[in-house]
This record gives sequence, C-alpha cells and structure tokens, in this order.
Amino acid sequence: MKNILLSIGLMLMIIACAMGAHAQTVLTGVLSSGNSMTLLEDECYILRDYFVVEDDATLNIEEGVIIRAESGAGLLIEPGGIINATGAPNNPVIFTTDQSDGSRTPGYWDGVIIAGDAQTNDGSIALPNTTATAGGMNNNSNSGTLSNVQIHFAGGNSTPLFDAALTLVCVGSGTVIENVQVTYSARNNINIVGGAPELKYMVTMDPRGNQAYITRGAIPKIQFLLSLRTDDGVTPLATANGILIENVENNTNNYENTPLTNPVVSNATILDVSKCHEEDAFGNSIVYRNNGAGSIFNTVVGEMQNTFTGLFIDGNQSINHTATNLINFSANDFFNISSGTEFDWNGIWSTAPGCPLSMQQWLDGSGSGGCTELDNNFGLADLGYDESICSVCPLQASLNFVINPISTEVGDTNYASFPQLSDAFFVKTYEYRGAIQTTDLYSAWIEYCPNGAEYVACEEAKLKRDNSLGINYDRKTSSISVYPNPVHNDMMIQASGFPGNLSAVIVDITGRKVSEAAVSGNGATKVSLNALQPGTYFIRMMSDGAVQQVVKVTKY
Repeated sequence: MKNILLSIGLMLMIIACAMGAHAQTVLTGVLSSGNSMTLLEDECYILRDYFVVEDDATLNIEEGVIIRAESGAGLLIEPGGIINATGAPNNPVIFTTDQSDGSRTPGYWDGVIIAGDAQTNDGSIALPNTTATAGGMNNNSNSGTLSNVQIHFAGGNSTPLFDAALTLVCVGSGTVIENVQVTYSARNNINIVGGAPELKYMVTMDPRGNQAYITRGAIPKIQFLLSLRTDDGVTPLATANGILIENVENNTNNYENTPLTNPVVSNATILDVSKCHEEDAFGNSIVYRNNGAGSIFNTVVGEMQNTFTGLFIDGNQSINHTATNLINFSANDFFNISSGTEFDWNGIWSTAPGCPLSMQQWLDGSGSGGCTELDNNFGLADLGYDESICSVCPLQASLNFVINPISTEVGDTNYASFPQLSDAFFVKTYEYRGAIQTTDLYSAWIEYCPNGAEYVACEEAKLKRDNSLGINYDRKTSSISVYPNPVHNDMMIQASGFPGNLSAVIVDITGRKVSEAAVSGNGATKVSLNALQPGTYFIRMMSDGAVQQVVKVTKY
C-alpha cells in the first residue's frame, strides 16, 4: 500500500488505544491524490469529522469491516476518487454510529457521499467540506463499488441535495451499486443528484424523509428496490414519500433545465404504510413534480394514509409528460388501496395534449389518444408476502423475504413490452412484479434491527486478529469466565491456568478504557462496575502485555 501524504490539520490519524499495543484508526482529513488505503476486517475504525478521498485516490474496504461514525462525521468520495466497499452476503461492510446498541439515533452522522463527473442539468455542483465540484459529461464514469453494504442512522446534513444517508452526485454507470441497505436517516435515505448510476437489490427502511429522492437531471436505472416503513416510532418530516422524482428541487424556479430527470425503475416494492406501518401520516408512494419525468414498471405500490396516494403527479409540466412517453407507468400493482385513492394529481389533466380526459383512463388504458398505459392492476388484497417483513424488533422469528405463489395476487412481470427495459442491466428472469420473489434476495445481507445490533467492538476485533496471529493463551489448560452477565453492580471473574495475576481492562464500545482491575490467574475475583453507566462493555483480559480473551458484558 502506498504511503499516505499527510498535511497539517488534514491527516489520517492512527491513535493508540488505551493499552498501547494495538491501534485504533481514526478516519479524518484527506486521503490524498495518488494514494490508496485498505481497511481490514478485525481492525477498529472510527470516522471523525469528514474523511475525503481525493481525485485519483482509492479507499478499499474489506468484507466485515465496521466503521463507527462520531457525531457529525461523513465520508466524501470526490470525482475521480474510488471507493471499493466489497462486503459478502453474510459479512457485509457496515457504516453505523459509535453509540451503544439500543441507543443509536437517526441523523447522528452525515452519511456517505459519492461524487462523479456524469451529467447534471444545473451546471457543476459544489460539494461539502471540499473545494471540488461534481458534474461533467462522462455518464459511464466509475467511482468504484458498493456491494453488500449497510448504512445506518445517518442523514445529519440538512443541506439540500446532501440531506441523505447515501448521496450519489453525478455518479456514472461504471460504478457498481448492489446489495445496499440504508436505514433510519433523519432525512432522506438515498439521494440521486444528477448522473447515470445503476442500482440493484436495494433495501431502504424507516427514514424520516423520502426513501429515495431523484433530481438534477439524473437518469438512474434501478431494479429491485424494497422500501419499508416498519417502525412506528419514526416521526415523518413534512416531505416523506417513497420515491420523489423532480427535475430541479422545489426551491428553484427554473424547472425547465435539461437533460430532464428521467429514471427507469423496475421491480420496486413500496410498502411505506399500507402493510407495515400503522401510525404517522407519511407522504405518497411515488411522486413526480417540478417537471420530473421517468418510467416505472413491474412495481408494487402500497396505500398511504389520509389524503396521500400511491401515485401523485404534481403540476402541469409533469402531467404533460404523460402525453409524450416521458412518464411511463405500466405493469404495476396497487395494493390495499381503495378505489379513488390509488392516484391523484395537482393541475389540469386535460391540458396534456393528446391524453385521455382523466388520469384513471391514462392508467387503466381505457382512454384514447395514444398515450395510455397498460397492464396496471388495482385493489390487490393479498401480496403473498410473509408477515416477518413487518416484524417488530427484536425479531421473534426468522425473516422470510419470499413470495407465496399460492396466495399472491401480484401480477406477472412484463419486460418485453417496454423498450426502456431492454438494457442488459435489467434482469428479466424473475416472475413477479415487485422486489419480493420466490427466492430470498435480501435477508442474508441486511440488518433488520440495526438499533439493537451488537456489533463486534474494537477490542473484540483486535482479539480476533491477535488470535489469528497466534497471540493467545493455551485454551487446553487455561480458562476465563465472567458472571453474572448481565450484571448490575458486582461481577465475578473466574480464571484458571494462568501464572500470577491478570489485568482486566474494561472498555466501552468505542474502545475507550473506563476501568481496570487486577484479577487472580487462578481463582475468583470480584470486580465492581458500580461507577459505570448502563450499557455494553468489553472486559479485555491481559497477561504479560498480550490479550488473552475479550468478554462482552451488559450492565443494567
């Protein structure tokens, strides 16, 4: 690996952990142009402030790496920079907070921003925490790979365009984005701002804002988007839709910019309220507004609450696109939506030249004029989805993201009728509309309950690495046990087979030492945790300066 150039105030800091022998890597400052860095599984990574990967720099992240973000932190990949975050289905790359399990909060950190030099309809786009800008003409550009990646509890940046946990700014189609889960953003989960990215097998859950927001001339291709709201404790923002598509954001008067925002989406399932969520009034499932265009096929759309609908077209500019095939909405199923609330519009529908006289006729194909849609189904009562997809955390049963072919009313896919789906990116072998199929595409690589997830802490990760290097005690003759666990005040540490005393170093989930005690190497020793706050801690057992065992304890 090349050496990393360090500048004053902008550096990658390697900070010694409390016991000195091992290191905690704090990601902050700049990974300079011409350099590369690889994050290794079994190491400890903290994201602090902003970590910027410059043009011609590469950040590689191995499977199983967990990056814990401090409050307000963010990761920015500049145009020309590369991120290769390549997890595995049962060993994903995880971005989360440095908070303890059970105490993680939406918006605690800003999120991941990947910027490229693909198209935008509003000139270059200034990026946060750098002088670089995004945008250009290279729609095939490559910013690297996000594969089997989870991003939790971000969305702390309130700046328009960057108010999401995952923001793709002018990212090109050469970038691989697949098997990515985004949850619990304080604002939007995913923003696609310009560019031509291709996203496949995406799971977005429980943001306070939009599940996916597409703007600034973006022309993404998206297949298999599972959008769920399962947590009744999440309070929506004023704008909290499923997919929101607009040409330019709502606070801009010039909506005529070209190229138009024009995504192509197939096999999405948007169940923001109708199946899983019972409380707050979130927005519409799918919204076109401010001259936004785009094509949506083979998708399952759930109902929303109060005055919200499954499909909403806002404004005459977007309405007019129904007459010119710039908005296409075919082979889609409306689930559990009573007649009259499946769709709505704001404007004068009859001003769309050549279209039928009503939105109903446009959608159900009963009109005339050559701009009708086809093969949409209304009023589905049974999707055939397993109830586990709406589970309450902590999980009481295994997840089952598989459709029941006997009970389902979901329609068959239709790829052949739509030239927008002819691209090789779209997999055309799946039978059912929506993101749920007869094989489970998701449960192996997602975390359904990220707030309660007990991730391997920094100290435990170091032990795993040390063990792989043979730095450990002889398990045949030595043992350590800790009880009771969970513990309220006093715990007992029982050790045998060690000459002399051990040192019990107690650290919190970030690896910070909070206490230390001498422990008998042959016998039981009482250790008090009375001074510690309730939470998760790790007891790092040391002998002769080497880690012998790490035990996780919960204090209540």
